[in-house]
Amino acid sequence: MAAGAGKFTHKYEMQNVQFVLDILHLLTVSPSGEKLTTFVEKMTSASKYKVFRMLHTLETKDFVVRNSAGDYHLGPAAFSLARGILSDQGKASKLRPVLEDLGAATGEAVYLGRVKEAEAMLIDVVETRQVVRAISCLGSSFPVTGGRLLEESSICRIYGAEETLLADVATLSAVFAPQHELRQTALVVAVPACRFNEARLAGELLPLLSRCARELGEMYGWQESRLFDRQTRKKYAYLLG
Repeated sequence: MAAGAGKFTHKYEMQNVQFVLDILHLLTVSPSGEKLTTFVEKMTSASKYKVFRMLHTLETKDFVVRNSAGDYHLGPAAFSLARGILSDQGKASKLRPVLEDLGAATGEAVYLGRVKEAEAMLIDVVETRQVVRAISCLGSSFPVTGGRLLEESSICRIYGAEETLLADVATLSAVFAPQHELRQTALVVAVPACRFNEARLAGELLPLLSRCARELGEMYGWQESRLFDRQTRKKYAYLLG
């Protein structure tokens, strides 16, 4: 009897884990949030009471939050966990001051993205203090290399796009080169359409992002690679003519 009870408990606990994963997945693909009724409709193997209890437990642990309209969103604990998984040996925490500086300089929301193929998952953010702002996209993925190629160097490529992340929002994305130590990393500036125009792009936003990417390149080995290149050329100058 005891063995059977243990087996039932294990199965019950695994089912709870699956419910939690289903809830987190639904919120990951729904940046605008979901209501309780949506979870009940999509999680057909769980009762309404079961879903509510799971959401309440996740809410008390800050893995989900609920706004005044009753919509559930991913909470700070979920994003903290994601950053820990995707931080790549602590680089995310080291890059946090860079995000803050770029956010202060541009006055816009600045994200750190983890790039896989042509998609970037946004794993950290410094929010803007502007009154007009887009909803947070932390945890979302978007086609980071979409749009126009605005600048290219040995460190990164900078792309400009409109409405690839959100409607009425433009993005500037610095995607680091595959050979760079910061490969699979992107800096993304998100700008509401009402504050985005070609003059501001050319005169302010692009130069600021380009300078930030260059400074990061020097911080993470690009300067050393240039030094190595000069030393190599000097050593083999007789072969180069």
